[in-house]
Amino acid sequence: MSLSYDFQCQHYDVVVSDRCLTAPTHEDRQQYQALVNNIGDSAVHGPYSFKTDRVTIDPCALPTEFVADEERRDSLVDELITTEENYVSNMTAFCDIIVKPLRLRAKNSKNLIIGLYQCNTIFNNVEQILEVNKSFLSELLIWRSTREAVFGDICAKYLYHMECYTKFLQGVDAAQEINAQEHKTNYNYRLFLQSATQNTRLGGHTLYSMLAQPGQRITRYTMLLTKILKHTDPSDKNHSSLIAALKKADEIATLADDSPTKLAKVFFNMHRSILNCPPTLISQSRTLVSHLDAVELDPATLRPQRPVTIFLLTDKLMIVRRPAYAVRGLDLCGLGNESPAFESVLLKKLEKNSLKSEKQLKFKDWINLGDVEILQGNQGNGQ
Repeated sequence: MSLSYDFQCQHYDVVVSDRCLTAPTHEDRQQYQALVNNIGDSAVHGPYSFKTDRVTIDPCALPTEFVADEERRDSLVDELITTEENYVSNMTAFCDIIVKPLRLRAKNSKNLIIGLYQCNTIFNNVEQILEVNKSFLSELLIWRSTREAVFGDICAKYLYHMECYTKFLQGVDAAQEINAQEHKTNYNYRLFLQSATQNTRLGGHTLYSMLAQPGQRITRYTMLLTKILKHTDPSDKNHSSLIAALKKADEIATLADDSPTKLAKVFFNMHRSILNCPPTLISQSRTLVSHLDAVELDPATLRPQRPVTIFLLTDKLMIVRRPAYAVRGLDLCGLGNESPAFESVLLKKLEKNSLKSEKQLKFKDWINLGDVEILQGNQGNGQ
């Protein structure tokens, strides 16, 4: 009697208890990490948790290159700490000598140099950034003298605290613009900065260069952490937390926005680009679903009148006028391909006869979706 075996592949979902992520010992965490690495693709994602001091990462994203060089690694760690000391010293001097005095004077009309709006735009949340980095430096210095804590955990913990950098970096262009404008037109502001920058604590830095330092610092984190990881054994207790720290630094450096931030940017760009656009367009409860570059027809003759763009929102239908048939509505909003789009057959026929007009969209009207009636026209006529 002969037996035949048909071997089949069976897929399994492996669910691991959350307790494995917060295992009390390094050995337990290593065993968990080895299990996940052996499985292959994983759905383990997430930030550093301050409550449980844990790091959850995607194991498939871990770097594979490892170069054993303990001396080089120690040198890089020392460089991170030394440059952190210099950075905190510079930012402390910046806040003490320039930021605090100008904010204080902005609250008193008699001693005003620049207003509160200008102060808030130029300096943004720089004091919040300084406080985070002071705490980061404090723990790094304790670690350097005691070596009791895990260096990677300290980096991961504070990189996730540095979300405040995102707000600063998103506003730094506006800050530099207001600074340049005030420096050009405001004599008292220019005189104040000339006197302030002579203080030796600023080390010859100008306001322009100080505003650039937070962005430069985040970029330096990504560079140093990448190099440190190159010389960190994957089995080392620092490795997974350094990966988490690097991932967060890279997100901040590249301004990888969360969904609410992306949504706000979309509507901010639309409001800025559409003439007479209602300010109520900007709303956290609203989403841009799609858009259609179309043609407005004369009701009587059905002849083309003007190019328009129809924006479908989650609660409204908004119609704006485009300056020419050949230009896309989203391009004029500076959004590129931010939303799905439909195509108008008639529009393609009219693009060759593009209008030569102003280069801005104009708001025409919008209507609640509940009041919209949809009629199916003759697709052959491009309606």
